[in-house]
Amino acid sequence: MQRTFPWLAGALALLTGCADSPVAPAAPPEPLMAVSRVDVCHVDDDGMVRRITIADAALPAHIDHGDVSPGTVFAIPAGSTFSASAEWQDGPTLWSADKAFDGDPVSRWNAGGGPVQWIEVDFGATMSLAGMEAVAHVFPEGATNNDVSLDGTYAFSWTGFTFNGEVLSEPFATVRKVQRVRVTTTSSSSWVAWYEIRFTAPDC
Repeated sequence: MQRTFPWLAGALALLTGCADSPVAPAAPPEPLMAVSRVDVCHVDDDGMVRRITIADAALPAHIDHGDVSPGTVFAIPAGSTFSASAEWQDGPTLWSADKAFDGDPVSRWNAGGGPVQWIEVDFGATMSLAGMEAVAHVFPEGATNNDVSLDGTYAFSWTGFTFNGEVLSEPFATVRKVQRVRVTTTSSSSWVAWYEIRFTAPDC
């Protein structure tokens, strides 16, 4: 006995009725955006330092936390404060202390007078430093002496003939944990000024 299923024919018609109709191709998947990443020396809550990889977008928060890029000059953390013995007002321009820490090689701090003058940065929290360097603004060029203190304790001096734009550097023998750094110029052939003062992060 042959059985017929009229409803099945209708269903097949619905399924096959659009076979001859043009079918729009599926849209290509959205390309994945490349995420730029960077290594930082991350300080854990227990004080241990380890290297981690983070997205570039997360870097500001890590810098604020005290993390730094390994073995490189790091950005001064947000919330740091800057002070100096004097700041020169040159017409509309104030050559203030913060200009020695802004990463701009053209701007500078200028005391507007000769020694003794000092400039200081307070990070607002303890930072791990492997060394530091300073770009001198000396005109006329000549002999200088610059004493560096870390958290109020004398650490070392840059002494000798100094030319304009010279980079004075000091790698630390061991990683130093520091909140405040002061550079005091006790002798100089010119007004006391610095283009840049930078710090090197430890490798981790």
